[in-house]
Amino acid sequence: MESEGSVVYYDRANKSLRLVLSGGEEIQLRCLADDLEFRMVEAGAPPCLPLWLNHEQADILSKMIHHILDKVRISERASGVLAALAPRVDDLRDLLAALDDTLPAD
Repeated sequence: MESEGSVVYYDRANKSLRLVLSGGEEIQLRCLADDLEFRMVEAGAPPCLPLWLNHEQADILSKMIHHILDKVRISERASGVLAALAPRVDDLRDLLAALDDTLPAD
């Protein structure tokens, strides 16, 4: 398996969070609350919340964004936001597809 950067795994069913660092070290938290909320913060910017998507959802969202950018007349502001979002959604779609390929077949 390729070396990965640091990864956080959240197991909602078991109420646990595991942080795997790029060097292989792990930190695990258990017995988390049901209402655990994730927020990303950067200096001077408002907090960002995650949007959990599976591969199919990311694929459809990517197609919709590109369709809107190519075919639908929208404001410059909206176009700018979607244009900035498109590569992030595309990358997420591709990453989820690659993760799907690593799952054992049923």
